[in-house]
Amino acid sequence: MAVERMSRVSLALPVEELEREQVKIISTGEFEPVKINESVSSGDSGHMEYHKKNPFEELYFELINFLKMTGYKPQFKEEDIDIREELDSETILRKIRSLNGDLKDTFDKRKELNRLLESQKKVLPYINILSNLNIDLGDITNFEMVRLIFGRVPIRHFEPLIYSSVNVPVLILEVNRDSDSVWIFAFTLPHFLNDAYKILHSAYFTEDSLPEGYSGAPSEIREKLKAHIKLTELSIQEHDVKIRKTLYSNMEFINSIYSSVLARKRIFDLTSYGGFSRGGNVYFLDGWMPESNAAELEKEIDNDTILINTPGKKLPGKLRRDIPVKLKNSNRFFKPFEVITEMYGTPSYGEIDPTPFVAVLFTLMFGFMLGDVGHGLILCLIGLFVRKSSKKFGSVITIAGLSAVFFGIMYGSVFGFEWLPALFMRPILKIQELMVIAVGFGIVVISLGLILNIINGFLQHNPEKALFGGEGIAGTVFFLTAVSAASFYLVTGKLPVSPAVPEVIMGISLTVVFFSEPLGSLAKGKGLIFPEGFFLISSVSLFNLLVEYFSNVISFVRLAAFALTHEALFSAFWIMALMVLPAPGGGLWASVIFLFGQFILVGLEGLVVFIQDLRLTYYEYFTKFFEGGGHRFKPLRFKS
Repeated sequence: MAVERMSRVSLALPVEELEREQVKIISTGEFEPVKINESVSSGDSGHMEYHKKNPFEELYFELINFLKMTGYKPQFKEEDIDIREELDSETILRKIRSLNGDLKDTFDKRKELNRLLESQKKVLPYINILSNLNIDLGDITNFEMVRLIFGRVPIRHFEPLIYSSVNVPVLILEVNRDSDSVWIFAFTLPHFLNDAYKILHSAYFTEDSLPEGYSGAPSEIREKLKAHIKLTELSIQEHDVKIRKTLYSNMEFINSIYSSVLARKRIFDLTSYGGFSRGGNVYFLDGWMPESNAAELEKEIDNDTILINTPGKKLPGKLRRDIPVKLKNSNRFFKPFEVITEMYGTPSYGEIDPTPFVAVLFTLMFGFMLGDVGHGLILCLIGLFVRKSSKKFGSVITIAGLSAVFFGIMYGSVFGFEWLPALFMRPILKIQELMVIAVGFGIVVISLGLILNIINGFLQHNPEKALFGGEGIAGTVFFLTAVSAASFYLVTGKLPVSPAVPEVIMGISLTVVFFSEPLGSLAKGKGLIFPEGFFLISSVSLFNLLVEYFSNVISFVRLAAFALTHEALFSAFWIMALMVLPAPGGGLWASVIFLFGQFILVGLEGLVVFIQDLRLTYYEYFTKFFEGGGHRFKPLRFKS
């Protein structure tokens, strides 16, 4: 499910058509090469010859250096690739080396100027702070008998710091202040330096470094520094112009060779994976492709090329474990949630991709815990902003925000206010029902995980996993029987059948789980095998399974807890806002408290709910069926 079917593709290519056929292979964008010496026997690999060095490596390296120094990003055009056309790599290499030699001095000088500008701009704020002092900055940084400490303390801690330094050899002088901090000089004796730091840190002191290498009055230094900054910026612009001039005068040349050089570099990269026959007439290559692309390649290659296309399901067990995984969640709703799956692991080949289920469950759980129309809309805006840097993660946040909007409508909540009629319930008024729904949802999620594990077991031809294990059919029967019996008893006070029926079913199920390992070996035709320490290990595992089932179900109570926390936090901030409202300036303070509360509800609680959502997904759901031991499909392409 949602995992592309893969094929092992083995090719034997005549050397005369090698580069042309390699272009076809790379152009598919769906071929992951495998080192040929890792896929053939040691005896066969000894009869092959291998390319040790890519002849276009140096040319490619110089070209990339030129592009880095100029900041230019040429377009790769596959239609410009003509392997039959001779590429004078030596002449091109000499020209690019010459260009890079001319550029390097300018580029290095610009980099040095940028570092200088950065250091000057870092110093300027400190000079501004000291600018009202009529002292020589060089003099105060060269004391021998006195130690000077420079830094800032929060305004509210400045007065207490003055009082705490009265009877000790520490002199505190205010240098400057802004709306938050007071900048100070602290003078002390060398032997008291450590104690002075303790006193300063008790006032939440942050130390800063005095500008070094400057002398004269700070006001004079400030004007000189501003002038130096301006000159540095002009010098940087001058070097930028030189670099752009070199780029523009050679842009046509770079555009004309970029696609050809990159293509030949990639072709030889591909060549390094394969090997030549001893006579050098045939080139052998192995790799992985999606089945559909392998079938298309088979139609396109030359008649003289031999291609063996072996579907993944027909490969022996050892090779099947090495099959790379390509997820194929084409659905626009499911695809962003691949990022959630991949943070845990990549599905193994033949294992169900949990992404579609994650998309639905993660979305529902997030909205359930943070149901509010206003806060959900803010999260949507945040998600759209994040999409600029991370499309998938930003989409997840946007979808989570939409879920919060939906549940906000269900709860009738807008920015914490009950401005809408509740279409479902008001969580704070229906606490017991909310808890029941949360636990019931958890039971459904855990059951789904168990069912997926059973399917995975059958797909992997693992009878112990599918039939006898704690997450197999035996464990699932026990779990559903226990949940059903407990539910009936809690709701009606009695069971619909004799208590002996669920007791027998659960007893048999647990017995099968206890003996799952020997039963699994029996199902594989190996007979009943009891490994060393079997009874102790199985007893501990069975106890752990029972505790795990119980704790997994109880963990879903957090869905209800966070839905209630959301309302409780809003109520707390709203009450505080109302309390300060009658006081002088109360309107301003009430607004500050209310806005701060909204920030906490959207920002901090949104983050906490996201983390709890991940926790439920990973530890209560994924642990039931998802191994995540696969590796991603990484095809070789002309442009990565």
